[in-house]
Amino acid sequence: MSEAKSAGWVFWPETSDEFNDSTLDRNKWDVAGQDGLYCHGMSTYAYFRDDTSLVRLENGRLILKCKSDTPYYCDNQNHNYSSGYVLSKEASSEGPLFHFGLIQLKCKFPNEVGLEPCFWTFGAVWPANYMTRYDEIDVIEKIQQLTSNNIFRQSLWRWIFPNPPDTFHLRHVECKQLVYPAPYTGTDFIITLEWLPTEINFYLNGHWTNTYKYTTDPSAISPYSPTGPRSEFTCVDFTYACKQGIQLSLSLTDTNVDLSKGFEVDWIRSYKLAPGDSLYWPATVSLNDPELTRVHATITIGGANHNGAIPANSDITMWASNSIILDKGFVLQPNCAFELRRIDIDPDLLLSPP
Repeated sequence: MSEAKSAGWVFWPETSDEFNDSTLDRNKWDVAGQDGLYCHGMSTYAYFRDDTSLVRLENGRLILKCKSDTPYYCDNQNHNYSSGYVLSKEASSEGPLFHFGLIQLKCKFPNEVGLEPCFWTFGAVWPANYMTRYDEIDVIEKIQQLTSNNIFRQSLWRWIFPNPPDTFHLRHVECKQLVYPAPYTGTDFIITLEWLPTEINFYLNGHWTNTYKYTTDPSAISPYSPTGPRSEFTCVDFTYACKQGIQLSLSLTDTNVDLSKGFEVDWIRSYKLAPGDSLYWPATVSLNDPELTRVHATITIGGANHNGAIPANSDITMWASNSIILDKGFVLQPNCAFELRRIDIDPDLLLSPP
């Protein structure tokens, strides 16, 4: 298990929580939506409810559980169970807060296949009286139709509604199935979402699992088809990507299960990148240089009167929004982990300047 990530990510407390308090921080999280009672099609038999027996903090962890409960009618049927669901406060009141960056979750899944934990984000745009755009990133979730406890799913959804409600114009969905080599029960996982302005990367225990990309070319966008071929591109230009609220939920899709265990979340941590300068051209590459992992427009390593040697036994990531030039004298010393990443920039990806 590893929370390894590229150097340069700076902790961002607004959407982070160690869950070490005695009670859940209600300034940061809503439980079961703003009204404390919520129903969603992903949970076949249980509705979400604001109840301390379903959502509580215990021994430094957030615990989401499910129980038999007073019937609640929704989605055209009675639900005889209730379950736990939390969403970041901004997702339900002031507007979703998280827009590009890195989110990590350390958690433990329940033993029962019919208890389905999910770590996901979503956001919508409401310019008038109806939703015009909706985006969803399912960082990791169980698959309702499968009865295995070592299979996950990672998905990206986008809807565009140019007309009043209930009229789809575009619906894009991409989904990848992950088969873990052993049952995930009783095991801590670290799950990572790296959301950049042109791509989304997923990691499980420090290992890359999947990538989705944004595109400005309509011909490269995958149409929705449950069985047809898929493009690696799933969304339109990232400029239109909705801000996201962070969600943690536990669904019930089989009533013949042991409800004594739940979805345990040790912590959730968010990160942003630090802004840099128009040109970064160090005289000597030093691990003590605070500018080393900032996002600069252009990076040059080596060249006239500059020592381009990357220190031995170092782990360096350099970020540039324009170009990276490895000039004369650039050399990797032994046992280096050296990564160069050119990315497009959105202001929400970066920390605010000090």
